[in-house]
Amino acid sequence: MCRVSVIVPTHNRAASLPAHVDRVLHQTAADYEAVYVNDSSTDDTARILDEYAARFPGRLRVVHVHAGAPGPARNAGAAIARGGLLLFTDDDVTVPDDWVARMLALYEAAGRPAVCGGVAPVSMETDVERYLHCRVAGAMGRAAGAIHAAPMMNFMVTREAFQAIGGFLDTPLRAAEDWEFCRRLRAAGFVIHYDPGVEVLHAYQRELIPAAHRMRDAGAAGVYIWLKHHRGAFLYTAYSLIRCVLSPFWIPFRYPIELYALAVHMEYVFAEARLLAYVRYLRGKPVV
Repeated sequence: MCRVSVIVPTHNRAASLPAHVDRVLHQTAADYEAVYVNDSSTDDTARILDEYAARFPGRLRVVHVHAGAPGPARNAGAAIARGGLLLFTDDDVTVPDDWVARMLALYEAAGRPAVCGGVAPVSMETDVERYLHCRVAGAMGRAAGAIHAAPMMNFMVTREAFQAIGGFLDTPLRAAEDWEFCRRLRAAGFVIHYDPGVEVLHAYQRELIPAAHRMRDAGAAGVYIWLKHHRGAFLYTAYSLIRCVLSPFWIPFRYPIELYALAVHMEYVFAEARLLAYVRYLRGKPVV
């Protein structure tokens, strides 16, 4: 047994994975383990992780799955985790060497079953990176306190709370699974405490086309999640379309002016994805 289990789902990150594992393994905290979940990788990810597990027995464990999405992969990691606290991050995140210790201190100070820290960008060289960071930062805010939802890049939750809501959905959602998870946490009465001061670095997507694909995934997943918790999605989809139509007017208040055109474009991509997902639902086809 240990106090904290760091859980990292990964897919085809062989080139950057050794640096990630080294940072996770060489933390200032002592009472923790690392659990890496290799999800359907076709590169050298499996070999790299197995070699690390052999070098650090008891400190790093690996599970190989074909989950097809981060949520089910995290569930697989949580299933073998030995810690009473589950600390999630992603394979494109850079953590400082005191990350586990600071997240543990945040958990103890907050007195809440779930806590999350801030996210800073590795790079802000492209407009896409700047837009994505503005989107995440705007959703999370700058003030510490209770928060509705957060990404899993820097998120700790007690095993009891995780198990109480059944973990992540088994549906292989390519996006928004973290939002859905947080939604059920709050619905079950668990408060999520946020402190932007406990920060990790995230490598945002740099190019427009992959970022737009991710936005489409999030849009479709949003409709799926809404339908899972509500009856029908007409009003939800209509709200998305209205928000899109009005985006030229509200975007200047949320994003820097140099990102105006990109932000408007992304809102249209997002709304289109939700509309198409709703149409698939009406036709009796899978939403995601």
